[in-house]
Amino acid sequence: MKIDFILNGKDVTVNCRPDIRVSSVLREEFDLLKVKNGCYNGQCGSCSIIYNGNLVSSCLLPAFKLKDAEIMTEEGFSKFKERQQILRAFRKMDSELCEYCRSGRLMAIHHFLDRHEANAISEPEEIMEALSGNRCNCIDPWSLVEVIQECQREQIRKKHVFKR
Repeated sequence: MKIDFILNGKDVTVNCRPDIRVSSVLREEFDLLKVKNGCYNGQCGSCSIIYNGNLVSSCLLPAFKLKDAEIMTEEGFSKFKERQQILRAFRKMDSELCEYCRSGRLMAIHHFLDRHEANAISEPEEIMEALSGNRCNCIDPWSLVEVIQECQREQIRKKHVFKR
């Protein structure tokens, strides 16, 4: 089946079976290896992508769902300034992610920050709920809360600096 979609801002076409998982298509056809094939049941979060504006586990999506969709992987997100802001927050909070969960967590954090007001600090419970789709013990949940809140504080500071 020939499938046209937008991948990391570029129009692309892939020819594959419609039942193959999107995570496999992205890895095998486009060499996007930051999309991991971890659990194949949507629980680990290592295959997380932004699919038409929503954070999804790409291992649960059949390839036919790509038709006319807009997909962003960490490889596409790596071109955004926001990614550097998130990585700075991790360094500032003296936290690190392992290679297994890094991509999925970065996509989840990006999605969370993108969906929340840039003038407020989110509650810890809200952050933990939003990031609950990533299963890895390399970092404690409270460190992730601190990283996101630091990103939000930086967004607020930038917003006030530009108003002057």
